Amino acid sequence: MNILLASDVSMNTVASGAERVIREQLDRLCARGHHVVHLTRRLPEHDTDCADIGAFREHRYEVDRRSAARFLVSSIRRGRALFRRLHRETPFDALVFHQPFAAAAVLSAPESRDLRNLYVCHSLAFEEYAMLHNRPAGPRALVRSAHIEALRRLERYALRRAERICVLSDYTRSKLRERHRVPPERVEIIPGGVDTGTFTPSPNPAGLRHRLGLPADRTVLFTVRNLEPRMGLENLLRAVAEARAAVPDLFLVVGGSGPLASELAALSARLGLDDGLRFTGFISEDLLPDYYRAADLFVLPTLDMEGFGLVTVESLSCGVPVLGTPVGGTREILAGLDPDLLFRNRTPAAMAEKIAGTCREMRRDPERWTELKRRCRDYAATHYDWEIHAKKIETLLASRF
Repeated sequence: MNILLASDVSMNTVASGAERVIREQLDRLCARGHHVVHLTRRLPEHDTDCADIGAFREHRYEVDRRSAARFLVSSIRRGRALFRRLHRETPFDALVFHQPFAAAAVLSAPESRDLRNLYVCHSLAFEEYAMLHNRPAGPRALVRSAHIEALRRLERYALRRAERICVLSDYTRSKLRERHRVPPERVEIIPGGVDTGTFTPSPNPAGLRHRLGLPADRTVLFTVRNLEPRMGLENLLRAVAEARAAVPDLFLVVGGSGPLASELAALSARLGLDDGLRFTGFISEDLLPDYYRAADLFVLPTLDMEGFGLVTVESLSCGVPVLGTPVGGTREILAGLDPDLLFRNRTPAAMAEKIAGTCREMRRDPERWTELKRRCRDYAATHYDWEIHAKKIETLLASRF
């Protein structure tokens, strides 16, 4: 098939879970013999309007960033024009959309109406925007409300025009029904995945700790997140401070960057965690598997809007158990492996109780812990390999809905 995948992000770099899903779909559809083109907007750092990335070509359109209204109008008009030109040159058989701006641009073109198409919804874009911009006051609050409403309408337009919708979890399917009135029968659940050939268990975690500069004689907890309010990292720091009363050797590693970096550092100092906490900043893709492998436990403290959680299945694929809040896709992933890996709720107290109890159990029954690590790896490989995901996407695109 000749496939166009349209999104609102460039594949020059991959820095989020949504970007990882897009990149895996592009790479794996190409590997399965399809000709795939990526359409997105041009960023200020881009030198060219197109670039070859791996086996696919990325085509970019300019947007007017002088105001929100200009940004919206130029995104639709120029994205649509670029799609129409590419379709004239090499007609597409199927369309895949990620995120509302690019989807609305392509779906507004008359040529799109006769093509098979699939909208992949990671989360609700207008809710993500509202969460990220949750602090303005005065006139800025009115502007924020207008932006949220415009994005909600744009997203609803794209969802209604799409022939079929794919989500990564039942949680997101429920959100679509609740917030956009999308009938469940229009929505297919295809979970996210993990490269099980890259994210593998290590026979020598101690050696990895030495190379990464992590303590060899501590119980290492790891999390990697964008440092944003919904990620629940403040709660995790408070939970670790509380759990250290029962498990004094706890050492927390927090990977990622974002707007809360300075606030989290200040909170760590107030809690007295400086000797038991390391902020690594952004972790590159080549180092990320080693951070998982070097940990005893991965902790996911999300407060809200966890559409899936690629980090959860990446850790499991490395044979490292995950403790997570019962939020969104995390509940669905961990309940299928062992419901006891879920915190009772999202509070620091519940997290501290589970972390301390799990660490005590790990020491009391190492054989059971070794078996759990094996089950984590098998579970990820059986249910969440990216090849499973790519094959299901391919099957949807190959048939009329």
